[in-house]
Amino acid sequence: MNIEIMLKRQGKPSIFKRVTKTVVDEFYGEVTTVETEYTCYALVVPARAYDIHSNLYYRPETTGNEFFGIINVIITADDAEFISEEDFYIDGTRKYKIIASEIWNKANSDYVVLEGHYESG
Repeated sequence: MNIEIMLKRQGKPSIFKRVTKTVVDEFYGEVTTVETEYTCYALVVPARAYDIHSNLYYRPETTGNEFFGIINVIITADDAEFISEEDFYIDGTRKYKIIASEIWNKANSDYVVLEGHYESG
């Protein structure tokens, strides 16, 4: 099945906040930030991650620290060109920062999986 058809059947139109930073003054390190909205079809599923080097919400486990508030967002490769690791996924009142992206087959990719961590609510 084509990924675009699958996303339109199982996903929903989702809002991403694209963050663009422009250096105003290099000496003082002043940066202006502009947020723009980008909407595309996405399938959002809850995820679990184990990491001992992060300070997110966690509970100690025997296998490491299990973190909560982590999602996987599946989008088309064409839409992934507009979204980077500095951007946010907005789900109602919840905001998730995109921290990583993974392309399963870089030579012939149909979709990209983004990992988002809960930022605020």
